[in-house]
Amino acid sequence: MLLLVCCGILTACSAADEAMFDPEASYLNDKVVSSVPKSQSITVVGSMVDETGNYLPAYPYPMYKKAHKIVHLSPVPTNLTVRCEAESVNSGVHGGLVRSKRYATTTVNYPFQAGKTYQIFCNLQIHNNYKVVVREVPDGTKFQTVRSADFKTNQPNDSNRVRFEITGKSSRSFWRLAGNEYMAVRNWDGKLGETAELAAPLNSVTVECQTSRDRITVPLTGNFQAGKTYRLACRKNAQGLVEAYVAESK
Repeated sequence: MLLLVCCGILTACSAADEAMFDPEASYLNDKVVSSVPKSQSITVVGSMVDETGNYLPAYPYPMYKKAHKIVHLSPVPTNLTVRCEAESVNSGVHGGLVRSKRYATTTVNYPFQAGKTYQIFCNLQIHNNYKVVVREVPDGTKFQTVRSADFKTNQPNDSNRVRFEITGKSSRSFWRLAGNEYMAVRNWDGKLGETAELAAPLNSVTVECQTSRDRITVPLTGNFQAGKTYRLACRKNAQGLVEAYVAESK
C-alpha cells in the first residue's frame, strides 16, 4: 500500500549529522525511552535512496525533535514527520563549485497499524518539492542504512561499464547547457555530474534537467549496453514537458 504526498519547504538543519549520532530511537508519548512494546508500536525505517536508486535519504523526524534512521513509535501515530535530503551544487563566490546538503521537512498522513514496519522514500520533484512514499514491509526485512552499502554492488568494472555524457557547451556552474536546459546525470554512487559510469545490464539512467524555473528528475529508459558511450540531452516534447533522450551513442 502506497501513499504519495507532495510538499517540501527547504531548511538548513543537518539531519544527516543527527541521524549519524543517534541512528535508532524509541518514542513513547513523544518522549524518548529505551524501548516500546512491538504490539503497541510501529517501526519506521528511512531509505538512503529514492525509488529509482539515487542517493536521497529520508529520515523519520518524530515531533520535530531529532532525525533518525530508524524509529519505534508508540502509541501508533496517524501521521509522521519526514526529512528529505537533496544535493545542491552551485558556483562559489570566488569561482569553483560549492556542494551542500539541503533539507525539506514534511508531514505524511498514513493509516499506520500496530506491530508493523514501514519504510519511507523521498523523491525530488519540480520546484524543489518532494514526493514522500510510505511502504509497508514484511517483518525481518534487512535494510541498508549506510550510503556506501547502497551502491557497492552497482560499481561498474571493465567488463560491464556503460558511460554517459552530457551534451552542450561547458559552463562555469555544475550544470551543462544543452539548448535552454541545464543538465546533470547521476553516477553509480548517486552523485550528480557531467558524466556517469554505470554497470550493465542497464535499462534506466537518471537525468536531471533544469529550466530557468524547475529542476526535474527524468528516468531515461533504454537498452544500454556495456562498452558503449551515450551522449544525453534534454528537450521539451510536443506536450511541452521536459524529457531526456539519447542524442548520440558510440
